[in-house]
Amino acid sequence: MIKKAYIFLSAALFVLFFCSCAKQDAALQKMESQKSSDGNYMTIIWDKRTYVPYTSISKSEMGKKIGYYIDESDTAADGEDSAVYVYEYKGYSSAEWLADYAEGFMNTPALWREVNVTKIPGGLSSDYDWNK
Repeated sequence: MIKKAYIFLSAALFVLFFCSCAKQDAALQKMESQKSSDGNYMTIIWDKRTYVPYTSISKSEMGKKIGYYIDESDTAADGEDSAVYVYEYKGYSSAEWLADYAEGFMNTPALWREVNVTKIPGGLSSDYDWNK
C-alpha cells in the first residue's frame, strides 16, 4: 500500500513539475535577433526597442527569465535553430538592459544595452566600437 502511494505521489509530482515548466516557457516573450544595419553584430529587437551587445557578465547578475529569441546563426547539427533565453539584468530596467544566455553554448552571459541608453552603470565598460 505504501509503495503504491509513493509511486502515485512521485508520478503526480513529476506531472506537476513539467506542467509548471511548460507554463513558464509559454509566458516568455518572443524576441527577434537580426544583424545590425552594417552587418557587424547581432541585435535583439523587443517591444520596438533595439539592444546591442555591451559586455559579458556573471550568471549571478542575471535576473528573471523574461523571453527568448531564435539564433538563426547557430544552427544545430540536426538543422534546428537554437533558442537563446533572455533575462533581466538584476537591478536595472529591462527597457534599458537585457542579459542573454544559451545553456551549453555560451559559457558566459552577455549584457545587451538598449541603443538609446547613455547612463552606464558603474563598473561596466565595453570594448565594442558601437558602444563608444
